[in-house]
Amino acid sequence: MGHLKAAQEAKKLEAELTRLFGETTYRVEKKACRGKYRGHNDYSLVFGSDRTLYIGIDRRNYIQGLHERLESIRYFRDHQAEYTEKVRAAVLENDTPFADAAVDIVPHEVCSCLAVYAVIVLSTNCGIRFVYRETMMHYALTGPGIGKYSFDVCVENMLKDIHGGMRCTQPIIEEIAS
Repeated sequence: MGHLKAAQEAKKLEAELTRLFGETTYRVEKKACRGKYRGHNDYSLVFGSDRTLYIGIDRRNYIQGLHERLESIRYFRDHQAEYTEKVRAAVLENDTPFADAAVDIVPHEVCSCLAVYAVIVLSTNCGIRFVYRETMMHYALTGPGIGKYSFDVCVENMLKDIHGGMRCTQPIIEEIAS
């Protein structure tokens, strides 16, 4: 009975994750680990668009991993509009080469994996869009950042990075193909 209840809970959580990532279909992918974790398995959700969300290692941690990923994406979606307005205002109030900014979900282009997926999309007047992907910004967008990793501090650092300061990290700023 416990296994059936866990399977039902997993299906419910998987379905909500799928919806919150803007997808309609998914499958659970299990891959054997190599190296240090040989003998274990990694679990991921692979959505219909081929974007992949890593859940965790081993089946016994699967439900907990789903809950953790769900908590992050729920927080992101609950604050997406508010954070978009704050980032847009910061970009437009400062001397930047960008005409607009928004908070969005963008997978890594090379692998379509949803690691550090919460990003800032910066747009120029001529329509070229760039992704500002930085780890601490991701965590500030997907949970209540504290101290030096709060949302406001991350926005300040982003503005410095835009101006070439590379204040705290080496963010990835990549052009989005049109």
